[in-house]
Amino acid sequence: MSNSKEQRDVSIIKELLKGKKPKQVAIDHGVSVSTVRAVRDKASIGSKAEKNFNPSNPMVRSDAVKIIKTRRKKPFTLDFLASKLRTTVENAKRVITHLSHHDGYNIVSIGDRWQLLDTLPPAEPLKLKRLVGKNYVFGVVSDKHMVNKHHRLDVLEAAYDIFQKRGVKTVLDAGNMIDGEFRYNKYEVECIGAHNQCQYVADHHPQRSGITTYFISGECHEGWYQSREGIKIGWYIQKVCEDAGRNDLKWLGHIEGDIILEQQIGKTRIRLMHPGGGTPYALSYPSQKMVESFQGGEKPHVLIMGHYHKFDFNYQREVACLMPGCMQDQTPFMRKQKLAAHVGFCILTIGARLDGTTGHIKVEWFPFYDHKYHQRLNQYGGELMITK
Repeated sequence: MSNSKEQRDVSIIKELLKGKKPKQVAIDHGVSVSTVRAVRDKASIGSKAEKNFNPSNPMVRSDAVKIIKTRRKKPFTLDFLASKLRTTVENAKRVITHLSHHDGYNIVSIGDRWQLLDTLPPAEPLKLKRLVGKNYVFGVVSDKHMVNKHHRLDVLEAAYDIFQKRGVKTVLDAGNMIDGEFRYNKYEVECIGAHNQCQYVADHHPQRSGITTYFISGECHEGWYQSREGIKIGWYIQKVCEDAGRNDLKWLGHIEGDIILEQQIGKTRIRLMHPGGGTPYALSYPSQKMVESFQGGEKPHVLIMGHYHKFDFNYQREVACLMPGCMQDQTPFMRKQKLAAHVGFCILTIGARLDGTTGHIKVEWFPFYDHKYHQRLNQYGGELMITK
């Protein structure tokens, strides 16, 4: 069907849905009544199927996604989607609402048109309550890669046990909650599909009373669902967890997210980031170059960077930079790239001045080793084999 004929048919369907008679529509478009009736019959307007249209039906949603993806690089109108689904404009809008609010598709309105996008706007910073005269204490984790068979659930459980014993209430996660799907991890994931991987998080991620985890989503791994399918994957992880009765996992944003600690006459800014790129020759190089790129008025006081699977702490341009290690053993891909995995987690303590500048920073690193090593130590008893 040519574009002009398609546009004509869309216009005919739109007028018929408004209640116009086929004869009047035929006159308006300069076509025969039989042509209008043929378009009407093809679109099933007024049929029982159209009247019983259900936007939450999996087949309807599947068809809608396929149609929308054909227009991935070009906005579409509700009239276009309605004509393709053979339903009303109102039903087409209901389908978009369901795909956006229930399935997590990043479908946005652009004037009177709609488009499926693989990018997200910057998230609003999270503001935490001011603690006058007290230190802020955070658990810090990153790169869990849950559902990957090299994921260290034992280390993750140990981290939350220690956080709970130390009175930590807030955990910051610098990205790659799940492993996602790509050509080089197909034989390493325990389950496939965005929903199944998110459900794995809901079922297996540690949950401790009083502890809330704030996480960002990375451009890689879980971000593959974002770029390939247009799903707001961080939002969807949180939704699946909430549907399972969990409210302890909160999404901060895609690729980066800020936490604001409000002080008496200023504020302390912590930035979580999950950038791209490979690991360079020096551990401090990624955070050093990132801080060098920040504009003067945009620098955070503390930068927490995931992605590199390394532990490092340094101080650049008055920014405390922390890479908190990972929760995954070395994978075949990492071994091929000659990349080591620093398995472990951190506890970060911040003492802020009244104007928000940092006056005291302490980083505690809890290193772990390969899984067999800890299994062997456990034979001798003792909790995590950590000296009190």
